[in-house]
Amino acid sequence: MQTTVKVKDGSTVLIAGLIKEKSTEARTEIPFLGRLPFIGWLFGSYEKGPLSEPRKQELIIAITPHIITGESGSFAASNGPSIKGERQ
Repeated sequence: MQTTVKVKDGSTVLIAGLIKEKSTEARTEIPFLGRLPFIGWLFGSYEKGPLSEPRKQELIIAITPHIITGESGSFAASNGPSIKGERQ
C-alpha cells in the first residue's frame, strides 16, 4: 500500500485506515436443557445486542513534516532517527 500527500511545512496530516472488522455471536441458554439434542434450541436464544454487532479497529497516524535547510539541517537529517526508529 502506498499513499502520497502534499502538505505545507509544519502542517499536520492524518492518515487513517481500517485494520480489521470482527463480529461475535452470543448464545444464552438454560443450563442442561439448552444442551439437549433435538430440543435444546427451545431453551436458548441468540443475543441481538452489542455483542453481536461488528467491532471495527482503526489505525490513525498524525504526521507533521518540517523542512530542514542549511548546513546544520543536513547534519540533523543525516544523524536523526530513521522511520524504523534506528540510528543511521
